[in-house]
Amino acid sequence: MRKVLTAHIAALSCLLFVSVPALFAQTPAPGTPESGTYLCDIAYQECHDRVIALIRNEALAVGGQIDLSFWFMTDATYSNEIVKAWQKGVKVRIIMDPRANASKPYNAQVLQQFSAAGIPMIKKASGDIAHWKGMIFKAQKVVEFSGANYSPYEYVYEIPYVKYQDESIYFSKETDVVQSLMRRFDDVWMDTANYTFYANPITRVPRTRPLTRSRRNSTFRQKTATPTGSFRC
Repeated sequence: MRKVLTAHIAALSCLLFVSVPALFAQTPAPGTPESGTYLCDIAYQECHDRVIALIRNEALAVGGQIDLSFWFMTDATYSNEIVKAWQKGVKVRIIMDPRANASKPYNAQVLQQFSAAGIPMIKKASGDIAHWKGMIFKAQKVVEFSGANYSPYEYVYEIPYVKYQDESIYFSKETDVVQSLMRRFDDVWMDTANYTFYANPITRVPRTRPLTRSRRNSTFRQKTATPTGSFRC
């Protein structure tokens, strides 16, 4: 009996020795790309391809939807992938501002590309510019946002640590962050006083997501033209 009990204890010890390290090995370290919530530093990291991967993966998911807001987009790799996702059945909504065309002429071509594809687009009608930059991926429950524009040089370095834009992109799967930005996007989408349709108008349903409350204050806000560079909703 003692021999049998000893054998069972030895077997259990062996199982724990093998399984516990494996369990921890499968848990990504916080703040790493594997965890889904991390800061991507343009100085030495490739952030552009990570956004492209999210766009493509949303097209593979059930119930895919991409909500996108930007000041200007001059890198067609983003717009091409978004249009492809739209054509595969992914819902897309865009918040933009055609006033960016004055200083970024290629942005007008991207806006025309989205418009011709049939994607619903609303614009900031007047006042402060629409300076909100980021994407929300509904099916994947992921967001990415930053101060960077969607240009060929603001999401990827040219030479690591030597030639790059001083930008950092935040990717998050944190529930409170994702839901906060989802709610904020719906707030803007339903704001008929300040935002009007630029192309492909649709009925503005009350909300596409449940109304949630977040523990955090979102920094994903409308930029004002004040001297201090402050932000407001």
